[in-house]
Amino acid sequence: MEIKIFKEFDSIKNDWITLYNKGNIFNLNYEWCKYWWDIFHKPKTKLYIITIYKKNSIKLIFPAYKINNIIFPIGMGPTLYDEFNLLYTDIKYVKYLLNYIIENNFVLKIHYLNASSDIAKYITRYIKQNRLLYKRKIVDNMPQIKNLANFTFNKKLKYDYKRLSNKFEKLELQISYDTDKFFEMHKKRWNGGPLIYIKNYQKFLEKLITKNVGINLKLNANNKVLSYHFGIIDSNNTFNSIIHTYNIDFKNLSVGKLNLFKTIEFIKNQNIENFSFGRGVENYKYWFANYDNILFHIILIGKASLKNKLLINFINF
Repeated sequence: MEIKIFKEFDSIKNDWITLYNKGNIFNLNYEWCKYWWDIFHKPKTKLYIITIYKKNSIKLIFPAYKINNIIFPIGMGPTLYDEFNLLYTDIKYVKYLLNYIIENNFVLKIHYLNASSDIAKYITRYIKQNRLLYKRKIVDNMPQIKNLANFTFNKKLKYDYKRLSNKFEKLELQISYDTDKFFEMHKKRWNGGPLIYIKNYQKFLEKLITKNVGINLKLNANNKVLSYHFGIIDSNNTFNSIIHTYNIDFKNLSVGKLNLFKTIEFIKNQNIENFSFGRGVENYKYWFANYDNILFHIILIGKASLKNKLLINFINF
């Protein structure tokens, strides 16, 4: 078993893409991670991609960076992913990763572990079995539609869908690359929202849209744009809703809700298996969701030394 550290992306690209294509969440996509790093990393951060090889065959990739002795996943700070995970061929290799982190006295800081995921269960067992110091906090939920092939709108939703659709003629959902109008509409509806308070977020989204990392769906009616919905289809065959908005000129016609109906219908017709609404417990997500994940933050400090017992009180989530 060999641990290799990569401090740039290009050398690991082929192995990374190979692992990702086996079925992984969107924020483990090579391009997503590279664009995030290019746009958001700060001068004091150091790229620190941890990998495990066995007989020159890639077994695990942890897209990470570090600040001093603290290890962070790429995509955290600002945290623009919904769920943490790793790229691996077998979860048994996570043990060697955690051993490496502990033996080198690193602190591991992770946001949004899915409590029901294999990786969350494995990390929890490892911590308990090795009597390590850690902090954990439940922080959010992530509603989803599981098994879209068998999903149907209930009676009330069907009525709403028909009622809203009948208010418009020539409804059409199409893929759009017109980022300027999308961002302008979003800012008008949400007074800027994350496009303003997350520095460079608009630049990041524009990169994802123009480079086809995700799809931006535009809903039109009689040559009027009603809404946009940008999401990423990952190698787990899940559509991940990232950001959406609607035209405030049609606010009283519930075009935001119509957007959701049309997007879910479109994604289902593309034979996508699941639809994730992303983290957050907004009411509209639960109009449709049939499944829910609990998300938590965790900080792994290390062995129960006097130094670490003091340190645990000063590291925040």
